[in-house]
Amino acid sequence: MALCLDEAIEPFKGRSKFVMYNPNKPHKWGIRLYILTCVYSAFTLKMEICQGKKNKDENAPNLEKLIISMCKQYKNKGYLFAMDNFYTMIGLFKKLNDLKFRALGTIRTNRLKLTTN
Repeated sequence: MALCLDEAIEPFKGRSKFVMYNPNKPHKWGIRLYILTCVYSAFTLKMEICQGKKNKDENAPNLEKLIISMCKQYKNKGYLFAMDNFYTMIGLFKKLNDLKFRALGTIRTNRLKLTTN
């Protein structure tokens, strides 16, 4: 089985401390959700609400902790964990490997300090 982690914006313009503004998105105001899904069935397995500054820095260990906590109940089963370049971090991949996950993700060369030749 393959698991996929991604984020979604639930459009919302009401008053809440979870509402975020992103001018580059189609829905500029909303609540950011981190969603763990099964690739084959497309069912949502787990969902977490972004709590603002706690998860704001994409390179922060808090994001790694969030991902590990979301997928921990599926550990030691050999699942493939797929993610986009927002979540692809070498440290995270090592932690997922320790939990017996296979990980797959696209990369950003500026984040991983790779050189292009």
